[in-house]
Amino acid sequence: MKYEEAIVYLYSLGGRNQKFRLTSIRTALGLFGNPHLKLRSIHVSGTNGKGSTASFISSILRSAGYKVGTYTSPHLTKLRERIAINGVLISRRQLAKLVAEVRGALHLLSKAERLTFFETVTIIAFLFFARQKVDFLVCEVGIEGKFDATVVLRSIISVVTNVELDHTNELGKTVAKIAREQIGIIRKDSILVTASRQKALSILKEICRKKGATLLAVGENLKYTRLKYNLGGETFTVKGTYRKYSRLQTTLIGMHQVVNATTAIGAVEALRNYGIPISPASIREGLKRAKWEGRFEIIRKKPLIVLDGAHNPSAANALRKTLADLGLSNFIMVIGILNDKDAPGIIAKLAPLATEVVVTQPQTKRAIKPHELANEAKKHISNVTIRENTRDAISYALTKSSSQAPVCITGSLYLVGEAKQYFNSQLQY
Repeated sequence: MKYEEAIVYLYSLGGRNQKFRLTSIRTALGLFGNPHLKLRSIHVSGTNGKGSTASFISSILRSAGYKVGTYTSPHLTKLRERIAINGVLISRRQLAKLVAEVRGALHLLSKAERLTFFETVTIIAFLFFARQKVDFLVCEVGIEGKFDATVVLRSIISVVTNVELDHTNELGKTVAKIAREQIGIIRKDSILVTASRQKALSILKEICRKKGATLLAVGENLKYTRLKYNLGGETFTVKGTYRKYSRLQTTLIGMHQVVNATTAIGAVEALRNYGIPISPASIREGLKRAKWEGRFEIIRKKPLIVLDGAHNPSAANALRKTLADLGLSNFIMVIGILNDKDAPGIIAKLAPLATEVVVTQPQTKRAIKPHELANEAKKHISNVTIRENTRDAISYALTKSSSQAPVCITGSLYLVGEAKQYFNSQLQY
């Protein structure tokens, strides 16, 4: 099977309009000898910050000398981004070979057990990591519910970054209901690290009590102090469960990234309970080396162009605070949002800071039509422009940008992915 054929096959699987369940993926994994049970995994869930936190954890473990598999979603420009070992993506040849193998075996499943795109990619990832004999797998959930395909893992440490309103159709309409969905990744007698607050934290504590799991909370067991921030990154100090780490640095920008880094420190410190101490030097170096694309990613400095995949009000608020902290209040905002997201909530957080809003739509059937977004944006700002596709929207924004008017492209990771493709092909930087 050629790589292009493999990609077409995977996307042909789609999702399914029925209740989520784990029986199908468990049956399928059994056909391959249950590779997931051979993986020593750290499982990362939560509404926002999953990818950044997973990146921090992976980078720290790599700095400690371990072979680390990382499974994340969604991807920005190519599917292979989801599956990496020590920062190196699975090759086109490796992916095509595994797709052919998995496709050949899945015919043994009944029609009722048909797998979705995400379930199939998850099986491929677990097979790849098991065969490559990684020391650790850092795995991000797909949609953070108790029936997420990745829940079949028997993780030694679980992370819930935070709990906010997102994916409400699948997970519930309240923070409390979404918090209870995290039960799937919390194992009996395991360790949970979280930066959740208030009601969500109370519910997670309740779940941990019932399961005999240990909970470590940012703000209680783990504390941080933000020292300095600029377009080069963050400097901060963390008081962990075992020691204090002074003047840590990361190139990831925003107060929320300090929180994510603190959460990651809690997770790797917890490995000590399994006889795996991670040195302070590895933590320091890992945080400094960590990268995560599409999250306040600066791809050009003159004029300043920022990509951020904020796709719910909480993430939009974090972006708003970061822009305000850096004094970037007069920016041109290019925005596209999917129809299952809280568009009014996202726009309300960001539009008031912009001098102009350019609404567009990423290339997916799930995208909200530009004129609908424009009507929403006009509730907050009069200067609204419509462009029907990402390329035209960015081209227009660049004609209006200057050193005093940076460009921020946001609202969806789909849009950010298309923006990265645009700049990769059009700009030299």
